[in-house]
Amino acid sequence: MWRNGVIYTDIPRTVAPEVIDRLRDLGVATIHEAMGRINLVCDQIRPVCEGLSCAGPAVTCSCPAGDNLMMHKMFKLAKKGDVMVISTQGFKAGIWGELASTSARAIGVAGVITDGAVRDSRLVREMRFPIWAAGIYAAGTVKTQPGLINVPIQFGGVIINPGDIVVADDDGVVVVPANKASEVLALAEKRAKSEELVKERLQKGEFIYDIYNFGHILDKLDIVIMEGIYKKE
Repeated sequence: MWRNGVIYTDIPRTVAPEVIDRLRDLGVATIHEAMGRINLVCDQIRPVCEGLSCAGPAVTCSCPAGDNLMMHKMFKLAKKGDVMVISTQGFKAGIWGELASTSARAIGVAGVITDGAVRDSRLVREMRFPIWAAGIYAAGTVKTQPGLINVPIQFGGVIINPGDIVVADDDGVVVVPANKASEVLALAEKRAKSEELVKERLQKGEFIYDIYNFGHILDKLDIVIMEGIYKKE
């Protein structure tokens, strides 16, 4: 267990940019399925502005409840293409807003994921900066307490290590361990190609039920099929 007041100044950035870009294009749902349905951040973390996506190595930050001092230090350590992941201990203050979005965009940060809240929401949406958060809330924060930067954190039910690849889109947020990124990409691409073939069959009038042979599941469940229309006894 880490004590508050620890900052590591850098993270491992070991995954090739082209791998990160392809993971982003494949999307959260495909990656989640390809990994065996693991590492999906809880569904409370939603996009502030829909229609955006991001992917990049995680710069992690854990802030004490109601305090975002460490987040501001994090800005000085993040690099172009990183994804900022900010834990707030579940406290829903508006730790992020227009000014933070302006600074993150200037740095070239790929996106921001937080279990806190966002304020200045109209302005943030107009900026079209990629942010995923637990909600919108105008309450502010103080800047007095130590936290943690660039250590493993528990976030939305998933352990995120600095440098892990975070992928986010309208479906949510998924975390790909850095040392598994190429393997996950291969599995996700295979799944995507398979789904393209299924889509072609659906466009010709076939049914998902038949393509995946769901009928044998009903057979095992001893389902009774009654021909005709239900009539009340």
